[in-house]
Amino acid sequence: MKKIIFIILVFTIVLQVNAQKTDSLIYRQLNLEGIKAQRMAGWGMTLTILGSIGIASGIIIDRNNSDIVKPITGTIVSEIGACMFSIGVPLWLIEVSKMNHIEIEMIKYKGPISAGGLGFKMRF
Repeated sequence: MKKIIFIILVFTIVLQVNAQKTDSLIYRQLNLEGIKAQRMAGWGMTLTILGSIGIASGIIIDRNNSDIVKPITGTIVSEIGACMFSIGVPLWLIEVSKMNHIEIEMIKYKGPISAGGLGFKMRF
């Protein structure tokens, strides 16, 4: 009976030690997700800027009607710009928020801070 309890105790200690090790695979996955979030945030920023330009251009076209441009062209350009803007802003904000969370998680997986051979590691 004592041998069985000892084996179970050693087995659980080994499992606990292995469970506490950080895996480099998780760090690489977080890094890839951070790159994807950064790319999508760039697209969101681009859509927001182009949408703002589209709205302003549509208003300018609508105010300066001429014989060359039909009266509905300014409205169409403004609506397309508003659609781009309404897609770009949430995409930009959500992806920046995701990038911040990923950076916080990546900090947890970095090694301990060391100075002169002494290490210090904090977990929250």
